[in-house]
Order: sequence, then structure tokens, then C-alpha cells
Amino acid sequence: MAYKNDTYTWEFYDPAQLDQSTLSTLEPAKGYWVEMTCPGEMTVVGNRTTNPITLIPGLNLVGYDSLKPLPISQALASIANKYTTVWGYKDDQWTFYDPADQTGSTLQVLTPGSGYWIEGTEETTWVLP
Repeated sequence: MAYKNDTYTWEFYDPAQLDQSTLSTLEPAKGYWVEMTCPGEMTVVGNRTTNPITLIPGLNLVGYDSLKPLPISQALASIANKYTTVWGYKDDQWTFYDPADQTGSTLQVLTPGSGYWIEGTEETTWVLP
């Protein structure tokens, strides 16, 4: 599934319902929610990009395109003071990063290939370090 920030809607791809699927391509820097029916690995083929990512006010589901994990404050340095919270989901648990409460935050590092929800306070451009 993919969240379209500009229309606040979800697109989806379901191999069992191709005629009803609304998602047809995967795009760089976007985050995707993949629901698996059993444990497994998914390989995505394509070229890695680190183009700037435009964020809008509100929730943005984005992909972390870096090849190395980085502490959140370092990874998001280009948008400091332009977001309120970052959410991640791993091992069936939500984690969060609040720049106003770094010690109480449960998400400290952004991981390559992962998707994150960034709550933007204004339109801005995220450039990876």
C-alpha cells in the first residue's frame, strides 16, 4: 500500500484482485506498507536514488534511501525544526522519535530500506546527508 500525501488516500496492489488494484508502480523515496501472509523476504529491483524528498504539512510516508543507518537527528538535519514526530514500525511495534524529547523516544536510528512517517509542520525538502 502507498499513502498519497497530496490527496490523503491509500493506493493498493493486490495480486488476487488486479482489476481493483490502484497501485501500479513503486517510486524512489516513497514509503510502502507491505502486508505479508507469511514470513519472507522481498527483493526490490531498480536503481537506488538519493534525490531530495519534498515533505508537506501533515503525515508523509517516505522511504529512507541511504545505504547506511544514521541517527535520526543526523539523517534529518536538513529539515530540523520542520517536523514534530517520526514514526517507524518494526517487529509488530510502533516506534517514534520526538525531537523535543529525544531521551524518551523509542526510535533513534533510521535504517536503509525502511519507510517512516514524518509529521511535517511546513512544506520543505529533505536532503539526505
